Amino acid sequence: MIIYNFWRGHPNGDLLPVQEMQEILTMMCSPANQESLRDSLQYSSDRGEATLLKEISLFLRRHTLKDELPEVSMASKKILMNDSSPPPPELDMFLTHGVSHGLDLLCTATTKKDDVVLVERPTYFLAKDIFTSHNLRVQNLPMKKQPVTKTLMVDVEALGRGLKDGSIDVPRMIYIVPTHQNPTGNTMPLTDRLILVKLARQYGILVAADEVYHLLDWSSPSKRRPARFSVLDHLISKQSEPLTNVDISAKNNIGRMGCSVSVSSFTKIFAPGVRCGWIEGPASIIDSLVDVGYIQSQGGCVPFVGNILRTALAEGLQDSILDKLIISYKDRSKILCDILESESGIQIHHRPDGGYFLWVEFSNISSAEIFAVYCLDRGLKFMPGVRCDSVLEGFEQSGQPKELCQHSARLCFADMDIIDVSDGAKLLVKLYREYTGKL
Repeated sequence: MIIYNFWRGHPNGDLLPVQEMQEILTMMCSPANQESLRDSLQYSSDRGEATLLKEISLFLRRHTLKDELPEVSMASKKILMNDSSPPPPELDMFLTHGVSHGLDLLCTATTKKDDVVLVERPTYFLAKDIFTSHNLRVQNLPMKKQPVTKTLMVDVEALGRGLKDGSIDVPRMIYIVPTHQNPTGNTMPLTDRLILVKLARQYGILVAADEVYHLLDWSSPSKRRPARFSVLDHLISKQSEPLTNVDISAKNNIGRMGCSVSVSSFTKIFAPGVRCGWIEGPASIIDSLVDVGYIQSQGGCVPFVGNILRTALAEGLQDSILDKLIISYKDRSKILCDILESESGIQIHHRPDGGYFLWVEFSNISSAEIFAVYCLDRGLKFMPGVRCDSVLEGFEQSGQPKELCQHSARLCFADMDIIDVSDGAKLLVKLYREYTGKL
């Protein structure tokens, strides 16, 4: 039986950069590059290899020049947009083995047992396990449904009110996927991002923004993608009032500093097998990562793989790979949405303009979980929405019903070939009609 797998959030195998890897390895091992090859086989500096960090910074600038920014001073804007200048010293970077490792590092360096982490409803379905492995308590952020589109978003105004009146305990960390969210595909607006960044600084909260899908973007020119959280935090820090004695004390206690960091990787824009990512944020937070025991013991992450990616970035190969992925995933997303929209009972509240996932809501069924079993027996697999909504204890804090995701599903359009995406979408429509008695 053919299984059309909309569950798995993997890149399509034919889109992995096999040919580019051959070019990169040939260049790395050439006689002219023996010194850099030798260096990459040695221990690395704690933050990671400096030339790779610079290449990542320049790459991010190239691909985020048109990101939406708030009104800022000309001096701040010049620092952020000047493609040839070094990164501002307040905005530092640290190499990791990927987003999951980055989150684990942040938990190790900045949290303690029984600290609270707030997450979205729904959210990335494996994130909770990272936090609970550090004995952290995972709770829900307040959520809202947009009145027209019905898309789910963080209710930052309700969060601010709850923190102020004490109805929401001040968390140590907030974990979000702000751009092309996993699983809904939604993107948090700039205004909400700014409010959240300011709340984090006001209440001593660390916002960990999982921005792994930020660059996989095909938004229309009229719909600018909001800037990364680390960039917004940097701008807000420059506009803040001088520190009071209380603020200075909090800042000196790095583990309780309030700020926002961007956590990302090459997993979705190059290949997951390279296991290389980065954390971008204030130098003080990066310093706290350097002090983690096993970093002091082993040194920096990915020295050899980092050389692969440095070469890919410096030679422009990563840019062309990203362009190819955007075109391919945009086409898959469009085909999936076009076919599913032929059935009014499969509701799409937001057509993806980036990322990996489409979030759908089924009408006239009691449970997407039960429907998923029915589909699996007939050759189609998808993730029921409740798998992405595992923090149900204290669900009332979200302001949404317990069964919020009971009728929804996450569909990944990145993994399958485009023909299989099309055939799988047609099969899903057929199975839905059978299941609901329309056939």
